[in-house]
Amino acid sequence: MYLNEVTFTACDVIYSVRNDFWAEKSNLSNVLQGEIFLFRLKSISYISEGAKARQCCFSDNLLDIYRVLYLITSNKRINTLSKPKIFTLVLLLWAFPAASQSNLSDAELTRIEIKDMVNNVCQLMMDHYVFPDIAKKIGGMLRHNLSQGEYDVTTYKALAELLSRDLKSVNQDLHLNVWSIPPDSHNQNIENVDPIVRQLHIIRENAARSYSFKKVEILEGNIGYLELTKFETIPEPRLERMLEGAMDFLSNCSALILDLRRNNGGNHRMIQRFMSYFFENPVPITGQFTRESGGIREYSTLKNFHHRYLVNMPLFVLVSSKTVSGPEQVAYDLQIEKRAVIIGEKTKGAANPSYFHRIKEKLLMCIPYGYAVHPKTQSNWEGTGVIPDVFVPADSALTKALELAREAAEKMKKKEKNKVDSLVVELSEKMRRVESLLKSNASEAETLFIKTLDEFYQIEYMNKYLLLDWFDSYEDMGNYAACKMVGKQGILRYPDEDRFYSRLGDLYLKKGDLEKALEIYSALLRLNPNDISVKKKIEEIRKDRKLKR
Repeated sequence: MYLNEVTFTACDVIYSVRNDFWAEKSNLSNVLQGEIFLFRLKSISYISEGAKARQCCFSDNLLDIYRVLYLITSNKRINTLSKPKIFTLVLLLWAFPAASQSNLSDAELTRIEIKDMVNNVCQLMMDHYVFPDIAKKIGGMLRHNLSQGEYDVTTYKALAELLSRDLKSVNQDLHLNVWSIPPDSHNQNIENVDPIVRQLHIIRENAARSYSFKKVEILEGNIGYLELTKFETIPEPRLERMLEGAMDFLSNCSALILDLRRNNGGNHRMIQRFMSYFFENPVPITGQFTRESGGIREYSTLKNFHHRYLVNMPLFVLVSSKTVSGPEQVAYDLQIEKRAVIIGEKTKGAANPSYFHRIKEKLLMCIPYGYAVHPKTQSNWEGTGVIPDVFVPADSALTKALELAREAAEKMKKKEKNKVDSLVVELSEKMRRVESLLKSNASEAETLFIKTLDEFYQIEYMNKYLLLDWFDSYEDMGNYAACKMVGKQGILRYPDEDRFYSRLGDLYLKKGDLEKALEIYSALLRLNPNDISVKKKIEEIRKDRKLKR
């Protein structure tokens, strides 16, 4: 609702008590979490001082009214207000819930403001739209419509809807859109908003939304599930860490479902990085022709950025008729490379990369600066959408994907088992060669052992427990040369693991090599200065050395 005479009458009341509220800030914060309430009072006082009778955006929580009443009756400075003034103040706050259904951008427009907005839209189109001839045609149509009174509306929201309709009417470019900008805590629809204020708030808000990672989980059957509702902009350190953590979490699954049904766009660089996880070697992905460059910039997945456990993982991508822009590229590119099964509905069909332009902090306009081109198809999904491999209603896409993913996961598990079986054979053969060489050439045997360890660490099929098991097994067999070889590598690769020190030290002590035993035990004591058992062993060795002297 618009602020009426009652509101203006109340403004002087608010202004008169405003300083008292701020003076009592610390007390109010303690009593009733005053920060939110104080912000609202600040906004009210902004209206009382801010001259323009525009609508306000406040929570419709009735508890706020009770908080006001509590403050008025409990605050010694404020409870002196007369009853009529108190009534007016409460009446004003009672009006705010209704006002929250709209915003500052819904204020009444004048013909001059409408003409100014339309002219700004036309100029932006001429300056930036990828197709200048179409921009000229659209501009002429918008100005004609303006002269015919077709944009004689009362709110920015209504004007934005009409402009969006007409912008798309010439060539059906779905990225051509205009929105009214709602006010918030860092934007009161004032022209020339400080970009620092805007961007820092955007960073905070993106983080608060977890960068559009809605779900990351492992479903029954070891099926990974990732839902992204937007590919947020990078570089952004927190986003990059979050992406890396999510992909690591999902890397041990037997199949992965990527849910893009509610995804409405995103950043090209983020898409490039995301897709790189699924390809061992760089593959071409959708590039961009831009009006500014006059040529096509080609892109590919990033070199050495893949995840070794994701490159061969069965991948299923869910899409819907609401999947638009960036996520369409992901589905399109994966489908061309036959890297994923696309499941769901035909996507929206918006392929042209775009930038956003703010018009006097009242309107936000999206304008394509280029068009997408895939090197293999020399085309894109503009107007056609991405056609799924498996057509099902969007609501049924996850059920279908789970059915297909479980089948693929079973095959993946068998494949992994066969891989492990072959690795067992390979490692066993190499260790037999190491054991044989130890009898004739210890140095060559140790070199081969180190090379074997490096190979299996590289494919992440080696750990300290296998080394400890080898040590114990060789000790049981009486193969002390192999024990020493394994023990030394254990200490080098796991310098904080005390079991390698204690086992190797005990072995040297058992074989009578007191100097080596003392060296290993001393290293273990530095690792754990409070190890009483090791201290006793060191004292006994030193006593034995004195006796022998």
